[in-house]
Amino acid sequence: MYRQLSFYPNKDKNYLSLYLTIIWCNDDDESDDIASSIGWEVNVNFTLFVYNQTKDNYLAFQGVRRFHEMKKEWGFEQIISLETFKDVHNGYVVNDSCVFGAEVFIINQTAPIFATLSVVQRRFIDNPIFRWEIKEFSKIMNKYEHNSQVFSSGGIEHLSIGPDGQRSIDGKSLTMFLMMEHLKESTTYVEFCLRVIDQLNSKHKEFKVNKCYPGRNNGWGASLMSLEDLHNNSNYYVVKDTLILEVDFSLISRTKFV
Repeated sequence: MYRQLSFYPNKDKNYLSLYLTIIWCNDDDESDDIASSIGWEVNVNFTLFVYNQTKDNYLAFQGVRRFHEMKKEWGFEQIISLETFKDVHNGYVVNDSCVFGAEVFIINQTAPIFATLSVVQRRFIDNPIFRWEIKEFSKIMNKYEHNSQVFSSGGIEHLSIGPDGQRSIDGKSLTMFLMMEHLKESTTYVEFCLRVIDQLNSKHKEFKVNKCYPGRNNGWGASLMSLEDLHNNSNYYVVKDTLILEVDFSLISRTKFV
């Protein structure tokens, strides 16, 4: 299960709206004490925040609601007037950026489960882009799997590729995965882009991913391109025996269970 914040600047002509969305993220390998992915239901005590960047305080709105498969979103339709919100002198919008937050307590009917939610947009992510330069690529191109060093953007991550194509469905494509390791008592929802760099024309090969990482080691990725296209000299993906890959984070939402 993951949580996300949604704000609607134009849902009401005169007011800003802010909502909490809960979507079930099923982990096939583990059972969950709250509900199954079909017919799930949770009671939630939540507070939504609008951050005043000038005064360093929050405009807060609290609610207690029942979320379920047919009603995944609850929130507040008129939290602040657009006129007040957009006025830079009021401190909510600074340098064309605004900050929202949420505190979420999920209550199980048999036992309470407390959780805190953090939502971090790209401009606040530490190291939003990780670049991986693989030199002497020809020496690893026949390997089933090759991994990058560990880095930290929203947790503990590393990239993994299948240079020989055997990890792809057709057996003839380059696969790339973002692997995340974090505490078992947490769930992370991530929006990111996997990228193979065109080193001459900047016609990069990209694949955007929106995924929920349950509280254990996980990896998500895709087949980015055929090995034939990768090794075609006219494409400039491999130059001077060097392949350059990137992962670019746009949003990280993490729920920690207490």
